[in-house]
Amino acid sequence: MSARVGPPYLLAWGVVSNVIGGILVVYAGGILGMAIVLDLSIGTAFVTNWVYLPGDLVKVVVAAFVAKGVHAAYPGLLWRERPVESRDVATV
Repeated sequence: MSARVGPPYLLAWGVVSNVIGGILVVYAGGILGMAIVLDLSIGTAFVTNWVYLPGDLVKVVVAAFVAKGVHAAYPGLLWRERPVESRDVATV
């Protein structure tokens, strides 16, 4: 998601994309899986996962700051065009 926005890396967008990809998507699959495997209602599975939310929110912010540092150290990291011969191409 951050690659779609392009350079420079925006901290606020990094946090938002981490919340969407790292919490909402993962929680949706986890809650659904937990409800199915443990034979719980979706509501019960949802409430059971609340205990993990504070730690996940901390991870989201830390990951955004780390990504900001990486992008500051390596400008154009996501947008650098690699030469054709160095791209990962399956050879027959």
